[in-house]
Amino acid sequence: MYEKLLFSRWRRLPLVLQAEVTECSLACLAMISGYYGGRESLGSLRDRYPASPSGTNLAAVMQVAEKLGLATRAVRIELDQLALLRLPCILHWDLNHFVVLKRVGKHHIDIHDPASGLRRIALSEVSSSLTGVALEVWANEQLTPGSSKGGSLFRSLVNDAPGIRSMLLTSLGMAFVIEALMLASPWFLQFVIDFDGAGANVELLAKLAIGFGFIVLLQQCLTAVRGWLILKTSAALNMEWRSNIFRHLLQLPATYFERRHFGDVVSRFGAVDEIQKAVTVSLVEAVLDGAMALLTLAAMFACGGALAWIALGAAGIYTGIRAATNARLSRAAAEEVVHAAHQHSNFLETIRAARTVKLFQREQQRRGAWATHFARQLNARLDIARIQLSARLSSGILIGLGSVATVWAGATGNAGESISAGALVTLIAYKMQFDNRITALVDKMADMRLLRVHFDRVSDIVDAQPEPDARAQVQGVASTSVVLRNVRFRYHASLPFVLDGVTLDVRQGECVAVVGPSGCGKSTLLGLIAGLHAPESGTVEIGGVDATQLGNAQRRSLIGTVFQEDHLFEGSIAENISCFDDATDMAWVEEVARMASVHEDIQAMPMRYRSRVGDMGSALSGGQKQRILLARALYKRPGILLLDEATSHLDARRESAVNKAVRDLAITRIIVAHRSETIASADRVIAIAGGRIALDGPAAVETPCGVGERG
Repeated sequence: MYEKLLFSRWRRLPLVLQAEVTECSLACLAMISGYYGGRESLGSLRDRYPASPSGTNLAAVMQVAEKLGLATRAVRIELDQLALLRLPCILHWDLNHFVVLKRVGKHHIDIHDPASGLRRIALSEVSSSLTGVALEVWANEQLTPGSSKGGSLFRSLVNDAPGIRSMLLTSLGMAFVIEALMLASPWFLQFVIDFDGAGANVELLAKLAIGFGFIVLLQQCLTAVRGWLILKTSAALNMEWRSNIFRHLLQLPATYFERRHFGDVVSRFGAVDEIQKAVTVSLVEAVLDGAMALLTLAAMFACGGALAWIALGAAGIYTGIRAATNARLSRAAAEEVVHAAHQHSNFLETIRAARTVKLFQREQQRRGAWATHFARQLNARLDIARIQLSARLSSGILIGLGSVATVWAGATGNAGESISAGALVTLIAYKMQFDNRITALVDKMADMRLLRVHFDRVSDIVDAQPEPDARAQVQGVASTSVVLRNVRFRYHASLPFVLDGVTLDVRQGECVAVVGPSGCGKSTLLGLIAGLHAPESGTVEIGGVDATQLGNAQRRSLIGTVFQEDHLFEGSIAENISCFDDATDMAWVEEVARMASVHEDIQAMPMRYRSRVGDMGSALSGGQKQRILLARALYKRPGILLLDEATSHLDARRESAVNKAVRDLAITRIIVAHRSETIASADRVIAIAGGRIALDGPAAVETPCGVGERG
């Protein structure tokens, strides 16, 4: 029988949301490590223990937990045994996911789902997702404190924008002047109320009115100048940060994008806006509110010391209320952002696959899936609004009751001191300023805590390592031969090798067809040559030079590619063929279009080479799109051409014409193909099976690996 081992004392279980599709196990371990006092961030775990693209099994989770100083015990349980588990623990969920079980109630359970946040699920619904496997996790003596990258992103963003410090100081200085002028207004009010009408004082009152009128004008002018300064700096800062992060994003390896949802990447990039607003506006206002709260509090003590304690007590109570709701607010904000990203991904995916959705009659299903994500986003947004509404309600009640108590105590003298009517009005005016400032400060501090959500999301981009690109040690190559020496490659350390000891020599100008069953590593081979992947061992040489010594820029300038997942961009056909070259050579554009056998098709279009192409290649057939992609590869005048099923959509006549035109270029060509016509056009055929080269011979030789087989 299963028995609980130990009871754990109360701790806070953090919520960590996964960034990559298959890293739910790492997110679960980050949560439990944080629960026991570890400071492991998901990013640091990802760097040290990257998740397999095909998912993670329980044994791998236990191995990573052990390296983190966490003890584990795998158990098989039934639904009625959940209450016996040592919490928090990891549950295997829906056969392909891991979640953290936080609490077991009488009628429901609470889980931290790395994919969607905190979820409360009725016990009657748990059995449909629970697989019966749980992993108890607890800290042992060797728990590693880990590392947190918190703050590094903020420092890097500030350092990348050198003008921000001067803007913040200037804006803060102007704001202090504005607020100092505001502090003078209540004194004028007190003087007017206590004014006794004596002759000499009338002239003084007029002078004071003129003086305070000038102060009001100066205050409004400074406010306008400060507002314009913030607007200008915010725009420049937004451009600077977005440009830097976008540049870094484009330097990340292809695997970064392959492991993330499209909408999630867009959402993370958009989080820069929230950070920028906080730095340029909220940070300045928070500092200002804090300073003015202290000054107005001092002025209140000067007017009536005992009465100031009423406002101070109300402020303390409100601060405690907001502090108690901060964790819930942060969690709801994180869930709202994640659900928004999922909803956005689902929407874009549906639009991109609109034709498939229609043909398979899945309109209602896709709409329902989108509505589910959107409803979750709205529910999280409502949670945020409910918490903020409760805070505003408590603020209004405390401020209102505090004002009533202040007036009553001041008017009746119950505060232990007697003050004039003017002084009481002045005190109330300062109290109103203090209340507004202190509540604004507390609210902004709560909002700044929410920034952690956006920092974490942007950090997933900023902290990701760019693809390796050593400085070019060799300029130019003597030939365009391609040599692979004992190359081994796999997509993850836990997966088998896709290519295992591949040695290949392709001479300059030679055409080699790579064949084999689907999934044997043909496309991976081309990716290694193009530099999209790095071999685990062995070398790739171009022109007798180790490709790593060429640098990515020089290496890719030598290579033209047409891969299966290539896309056209929004723009004209000419722009797509030239890949938006700043100095497009139209004569060469037309020439490569003829080589790709697409010139006649383009000429038949109303706008010819100015015809517009959508980002999904709309209005083009599959064959036309392939030929335009081939023309784009040829436009860069490559010395090496890598083609992955580049003519699979062409008829035999078109394919023959394209093969002849490419062959006449006398450049090095490596072609992945299944069709016999394409294979026959090659000088040699390389057959891959079991991660190795099974055959290397003339094109006429029959291969054992399924020449002509489609996969």
